[in-house]
Amino acid sequence: MKIFSLALVIITLLACEKAQEKQFSNPTPGKCPVMGGDINPSLTVEYQNKTYAFCCKQCIPKFDENPTKYLNKVSKSEHTDKEHDGHNHD
Repeated sequence: MKIFSLALVIITLLACEKAQEKQFSNPTPGKCPVMGGDINPSLTVEYQNKTYAFCCKQCIPKFDENPTKYLNKVSKSEHTDKEHDGHNHD
């Protein structure tokens, strides 16, 4: 019985570790594509065979209405930030 319990604990720990490694396709890693907040890994949507995570339930219907709007918005802001590294426009 002790061996069974130990095996069960090990399997559970490995499963939890694997779940934490889940990769999302968010354009900005760890950030909600709608509001830009920290993601909640339990709030996800599948779009074009990719999984996107969101900060709150309210962001999901907004994303569902027009996914490309939010994916492009984040991609453009990232592109602009990379273009302007090291200098400012005062």
